[in-house]
Amino acid sequence: MPALQKEIALWGEILGMEFTFVPAGTYRLGKTQEASLLFTDQYDYYTYLEDKRISTEGFYISRTLLHLSHWKHILQSKYSKEIKKLIPEEELEAYQYNYI
Repeated sequence: MPALQKEIALWGEILGMEFTFVPAGTYRLGKTQEASLLFTDQYDYYTYLEDKRISTEGFYISRTLLHLSHWKHILQSKYSKEIKKLIPEEELEAYQYNYI
């Protein structure tokens, strides 16, 4: 198992989350205005992102909803110093409110 896969598996164990690999490629994001009208709900009424395509390298993404408890666990881990170097403190505080 390559080193990155081991690290992802370890994070999954620590956080109680499951991750999956998304291969490099071109992906469609957003939805058309017509699709937006078909699939509206109370949080998304008449809003849409312009339908576009993006290209990206491969990456891992969580298959589990990220809860505030997960975020707090990350910030208390041995990686917290590295995270705080990468993300300014005010952004860290803001991010904690973006999760369930």
